[in-house]
Amino acid sequence: MGDFAQQIAIAYRIGTARGERSQLSRLGVGSDDFFALFGRSINSLILSHRENLEAKLIQPRVLARGEPVVNSSSFQITRSTSDSKQRWVDGTPEYSFSVCALRKLFPDARFIHVVRNVEEVVSSMLHFERVAGTKLVSCAREGYQYWMHSVRACLAAEQAYGPGVVHRLYHHELTREPQRSLGSVLDFVGEPFSASCVEPLAERINSSRVGSHSSEHSDSDTDIRSEAMRLWQEISGTPAPKGPSLGAAENLERSFAQKVDYAFNLNSEHTTAQRRIAELQEELAEHTAWAIRSNKDLTQRDKRIVQLQEEVADRNSWARNLSKEVARLDSLIIQLQREFAERSAWALELQAESTRKDALIMNLQARLQESAQP
Repeated sequence: MGDFAQQIAIAYRIGTARGERSQLSRLGVGSDDFFALFGRSINSLILSHRENLEAKLIQPRVLARGEPVVNSSSFQITRSTSDSKQRWVDGTPEYSFSVCALRKLFPDARFIHVVRNVEEVVSSMLHFERVAGTKLVSCAREGYQYWMHSVRACLAAEQAYGPGVVHRLYHHELTREPQRSLGSVLDFVGEPFSASCVEPLAERINSSRVGSHSSEHSDSDTDIRSEAMRLWQEISGTPAPKGPSLGAAENLERSFAQKVDYAFNLNSEHTTAQRRIAELQEELAEHTAWAIRSNKDLTQRDKRIVQLQEEVADRNSWARNLSKEVARLDSLIIQLQREFAERSAWALELQAESTRKDALIMNLQARLQESAQP
């Protein structure tokens, strides 16, 4: 219900965000009235359904390690159908951090701060899995940290609201002097003492209760354990505040408001983030489509490149063949030129021989003519 109270504060912020244009503001619904309405509804809901809880409590159940749960008359919520009990108790440990928030839901609520020796608490937390099958802490160090965190939160509530709202009850006093301890608790909540109130304490109801064992603590836990022991000794030797502190109460209010602001803005930031995610998804879709198109273009270009490479390879082959043909023709031309030169030289020789023979013929003709004259 601590987290629920925070959600109510956020809802009120939303319902009054636009001033007089908001329904809650226009109706004049104040924050206290808004919270109180939910508190009364929760109270009525619990009181009207207590028979269901009582029916479940009398059903036989078995613990995680096979031990039966104690079902006796000591744990009955009501003694008879005519019992007119109108008070209920919620022992959720996390409420240590929600006293301020719970007071908004239940302004008349009373809070009992049960303080137990830190080493017993840590040992119990370490062995809790044996009882319920649920692991509370993974190591002793985590247990010490949780104990200090919760105890300091309760001490802050004690200081803020005083002994009229928060009552400190030592666990060892409850076990040693149950009648006196429960008498002080009943005086605190304004209820008469009855001897039957002590009856449930005669039975062991927390089977995770074990002694402290040094083997459960590692050397690295020394610092945190020492800090927790100092806080335990400080609590044991210091009485509870005698009255409320306005400054401490304002600190708790401020802390609650900061949590509400953070969660309220977180919702807004979450909406903005979702919008931005949608925009990025659209951009991603566009980029993906573009990438697909580009991939298709690249595929086509790759095919064209392969084709061109094949054409280039063919042309290179053709060029090599052409080069061989040119070389062959060049060789043939050289051969023909050599033959032409040889034949030209032979023709010149023939021409010279012909000229020589022509000169010889002319010479013979001349001599013939000379011999023919008388």
